Amino acid sequence: MFPVPADVLISSTGIGPIRLGISLDSIAKKTKDLDIARTSDGEGVALVEIALGLDTVIAYSGEEDPSSAIDATKPIRSLETMTPGFQTAVGIHAGSLVSDAESVYGRIAQIEKSEIESREFITFANQPKGMTFRLDNGSGVFDEGSTTTTRLVPRARIFSIMVSM
Repeated sequence: MFPVPADVLISSTGIGPIRLGISLDSIAKKTKDLDIARTSDGEGVALVEIALGLDTVIAYSGEEDPSSAIDATKPIRSLETMTPGFQTAVGIHAGSLVSDAESVYGRIAQIEKSEIESREFITFANQPKGMTFRLDNGSGVFDEGSTTTTRLVPRARIFSIMVSM
């Protein structure tokens, strides 16, 4: 396997050129024409969308109000990508089959469904520290009333990959 170029690498410290712990102001000084916009998720969390070519990274910096202007001085606490252009050192990306991730990160330790939005997160036996893998909704096979499982529908895929401090 060839090394993944740094500009598309998902690691425990960041996604592509965007690093955890630094501010958007710092990124703007190093990145020409940084394209950022306020966004939020289904729970109303204030987020920042960072466009990097055809791919995007969603940053969370602890801001509370999704209707407020972006505070570019706050350090980034977590990053998430839902686009396939970024990948881990072993080639796993948003859209990868769970079976491919399992072949490099080990067996499925747990799949958990969140209460509010029914988001499904998968944990592998040997996944990198600080990384969170979200599944396409409906990927986990849950017993009635249960929010955890280790069973999947056939051809389940990774929806997004998040790194956090």
